[in-house]
Amino acid sequence: MLDRDDPAPEAAVAAVKAMGGRVVEWPDDCSTEERMFLDLPWPTLQALVAYAEECVGSEAVLARINNVMAENALAAIPDLSLPDGLDTAGFRWTLGKAAKGKKNQKKPGWFKEISRGERVAEIVFAALVNIPNQPFAKGVADIRGWVDG
Repeated sequence: MLDRDDPAPEAAVAAVKAMGGRVVEWPDDCSTEERMFLDLPWPTLQALVAYAEECVGSEAVLARINNVMAENALAAIPDLSLPDGLDTAGFRWTLGKAAKGKKNQKKPGWFKEISRGERVAEIVFAALVNIPNQPFAKGVADIRGWVDG
C-alpha cells in the first residue's frame, strides 16, 4: 500500500514492481484519509467526523477543518453539523486534509492510532458495497485480495 502522505520514491516503486511486487496506490496523489473523504458517501463522512470529535474533541476538529479552509482562501464553517450543502469535491478535499494532519507541524491525524483505525474500518466497511467503482473501494478490495490470497 502506497499512501501519499509523502511523495513516493519512483525508483523504489519501479524496483518493487520489477521484482513482481504489487503496489496499490490511490489516484490523484492522495493519502488514505483524502481518498476516503473523496469517495465515501456523505453520511459515512459525517460519521467519521463525529468519530473524530470523540477522538480529539469537537473544538480541535472544527479548528483543523477551518485551518485548511483558510489555507485555501475559503470561508470557515461555524460548526460540525455538516449539512448536505457542504457535500462538494472541494470540501471533501478539505476534510481529507484535515483528517490526515500535518507531520511537519506535529499535528497528528485524527485516526493515526491502531484502535482508531480499527474503528474507522468499522464505520467505512458497510459503505464499500455502495461505492464499488470508487478508487477507495477498489483499493481496499485489491488489498483484501492480496491479504486473503
